[in-house]
Amino acid sequence: MLKLFKGNGGNTFYQLADKLIRMGAAFVFGVLIARYLGVDDFGRLSFAQSFIGLIAVFSTLGLEAITIREVVSKPTNAQAIIGSVIAIRCISSLVSVGIMALLIFCFVDDYGVRLCIFLFSISFFVDVLSVFNWYFLSNSKGWAIAVAGGAAVFASSIFKCYLIFSGKSFVYFSLPLMIECFVSGAILLFLFMQKVRLTSLMFDGRLASRMLNSAWPLVMSAIMISVYMKVDQLMIQAMLSYADLGIYSVAVRLTEAWYFFPSVIMSALFPAVLGAKLISEDEFNNKMQSIYNFLALFALVISVAISLFSDQIVLLLYGVEYIGSSAVLTVYALTTVFVYLGIANGRWLVAQGMERFALFRTGIGLVINIGLNTFLIPLWGIKGAAIATLVSQFFASYFVFLFVPQLRKVFMMQTRALFQIDLIKLIYSRCVPLGGYR
Repeated sequence: MLKLFKGNGGNTFYQLADKLIRMGAAFVFGVLIARYLGVDDFGRLSFAQSFIGLIAVFSTLGLEAITIREVVSKPTNAQAIIGSVIAIRCISSLVSVGIMALLIFCFVDDYGVRLCIFLFSISFFVDVLSVFNWYFLSNSKGWAIAVAGGAAVFASSIFKCYLIFSGKSFVYFSLPLMIECFVSGAILLFLFMQKVRLTSLMFDGRLASRMLNSAWPLVMSAIMISVYMKVDQLMIQAMLSYADLGIYSVAVRLTEAWYFFPSVIMSALFPAVLGAKLISEDEFNNKMQSIYNFLALFALVISVAISLFSDQIVLLLYGVEYIGSSAVLTVYALTTVFVYLGIANGRWLVAQGMERFALFRTGIGLVINIGLNTFLIPLWGIKGAAIATLVSQFFASYFVFLFVPQLRKVFMMQTRALFQIDLIKLIYSRCVPLGGYR
């Protein structure tokens, strides 16, 4: 794994620093906001965030990995690539807001929740500027992303403090996201303009069509991922209450706080992995195995630690009002392992040009999750929803690869990582001298 970071260490460090700052701030303010709002209003805010998460994928259209791949493989065509993606994102954001307005009118009765969701959706337009983030990722310029992210988090954190100390309702907590997207995007745009003239950006219809054709399986997969990652929270609200959702959301947030790590690793190393594929398939698979090993080990340590100390974590951070989430956290934390593997094998599929399989595996996870939630929530409440999510992640991110012959190699690589075969072999080779015991 260390060899893989050579030449990418600085880029990875900057991206990791950016994510740590963002997630650290989100975690701290998540705790403060949960304590400030109480379980009922925190449940309303969580419902709005889950609802917006279902539609957000229509705004990005799964173009991040495709954009990075295109810029890495054809750097001289970067202006046309970035210009085309910006145009696509502008249209998709407009469509996303329209879909969101229709859905909240049809399915959301609470006026405060309606307004909160709508304000969240306005961020889709501002987030178009994140295309420049993808440009800097493809050029391994992590420092630019870290600078923009740090400034954005600082601005939104100041605003969140103002909202808490001025006693604002949960609806106002939809605004910091817009501020964060704007500040980060504006800085990245400024840095981009130091390298490339905006007037040189162009729209290439054929290029846009080809990218969308590559991206649509990822879009459908991302939609299904959003649904089966959020459907538990929506079903809890529909079948139980906002208060139950507030308690459940605490366990989700404590677990998802760690989800940033594999995204950073894969975003930083994806250009190097693609480069390895150009050398040979063996080189590519060796690098992917190193990534699987590292991510699985990290996820196993984190998930087991959170599960063992769930009571203490919840009481320390959220207080007695949220103690019901500790039982959920014990189960939900274990999803970390399969989420980490899922993020890595998603990039494996993109590198192999097998994006369509992402749609298949996610569809299986979605069907399992909805089916289990329908059965387990009435039976075991919010803990049943956590079990449903864990089982669906196991199948979608890992077990399904066993049944597709051309992808069985991925199943074997992930199994090797889950049981840390390479680490055990390394430890054994260091502990047992050559020639065995005398």
